[in-house]
Amino acid sequence: MISNSKKKSLRASNIELHSRDISLSKDNGIYKRDIDNMYPLRIENIINNSPTGKRCSNLMAKYIIGRGLDLELGKVKNKKGETLNSVCKQASQSLSSQYGVYFHVNYYFDVENSIDTAKFKKSISVLDYVLMAKSKQDDDGFEGKFYKLDLEEKSIFAKSSKKTPFYYPYNSDKKVILAQMRNDCELAGITEPTAQQLISNYRGQVYYLNLTPKFRYSLPIWDVVYDDMDSEYRISRYVNSQTRNGWLGKTVVKKFADDEEENENASDSFNNQLKNNLGAENASNVLVIDVPINSTDDISKVFVIEQLKAQYDDKLFDATIKNLSKNIMGAFNNVPEALVLSSSGALFGTNSDAYLEMKKFYWEQNEWERQELEMALSEILDLPISFLPIVNENIETETEV
Repeated sequence: MISNSKKKSLRASNIELHSRDISLSKDNGIYKRDIDNMYPLRIENIINNSPTGKRCSNLMAKYIIGRGLDLELGKVKNKKGETLNSVCKQASQSLSSQYGVYFHVNYYFDVENSIDTAKFKKSISVLDYVLMAKSKQDDDGFEGKFYKLDLEEKSIFAKSSKKTPFYYPYNSDKKVILAQMRNDCELAGITEPTAQQLISNYRGQVYYLNLTPKFRYSLPIWDVVYDDMDSEYRISRYVNSQTRNGWLGKTVVKKFADDEEENENASDSFNNQLKNNLGAENASNVLVIDVPINSTDDISKVFVIEQLKAQYDDKLFDATIKNLSKNIMGAFNNVPEALVLSSSGALFGTNSDAYLEMKKFYWEQNEWERQELEMALSEILDLPISFLPIVNENIETETEV
């Protein structure tokens, strides 16, 4: 018998399984978003390079916010001129790619009023998720700052410094906001700021909606099919490479070599004539092989035209691609296939009632993400936020997405 001390687990060890490294860096006490700090950029690129992943991400964004907010509320604009509906659309796109969103919250007030009695107004926008990082808590236990990192040309983040832009963590307390405004003015060298200077120098706050609060940074539920999305991209690259550079449709012409002493341009003349007969566009698909004149007496062996068999098999990855797509659609909250692949067999072969039920089903599948976004916006804006559903059952009509 094997002693207990020598028994081994039949499961994969932690070393073998993949996980992110969210360690603390020395740069401003910022938590890294993986060992190289590049995870948000990688997950964004892997989705954009995967046909199924990109379609699922876009569809999920649409089904999170549905038809948006009601007409009057949706038209409200922030200080950048963006409507609230536009902000919600950007937020849903961030959620459907990163599973989190950074809201920039700015405050202002009427300068004619006294600062102590002024009522703050809010302007909300969405920050680029890829660039944002969170720092550790301060010595008093308060939430850390949010830094906007600098992405260099080679897709490498520069080390942060005292000059790296940062935002305060979200706090709607008026006293805290005024303290932050005065601090920004002091950093700008203004000791006794006016009301206008308090507003113009204020950097604002960040409200981070993390749909996986267990982790410091959100972990997308489609991270589990990261390799599947990458495989889809690699298969596409392989097909493209074989089509452009493989032996697909190549023709081989074997002939006697020309006598250079009699005609130095004989080879060029033959090749030009061959090109004229084939057409310039097809000339690149021909390979000419010259055989020495005295190597054989059998002309049939040295002037032969052969069509090479294509290396690429278009059915090679059929089953693999279907399985990859199925896995990816499942990871994006169980997207119904007919909503993603609108071919004649999938969509137009489905009756209208079944299609309507699929839209209702996927609307429900995204209910949790939608509720989290609604609650976050309601908290920030001090308004009841509720998105209009994709299918309006009251009037039995639906909005096409």
